[in-house]
Amino acid sequence: DPLRPCELEAIVQEEAEEEGPLASSLTDTIDRLRRIAEDLLASGELPEGSHAR
Repeated sequence: DPLRPCELEAIVQEEAEEEGPLASSLTDTIDRLRRIAEDLLASGELPEGSHAR
């Protein structure tokens, strides 16, 4: 039997609640790494030609 719309909505909501904090944490970590790379580039500690996006 196919899922009813209310069952599908409940599954989607549950997955969003589980994955939301993980996505936020990942985004925060990427931002921190980008700032670290930019600081290393500015200080000259990374080889010439390196770049941060």
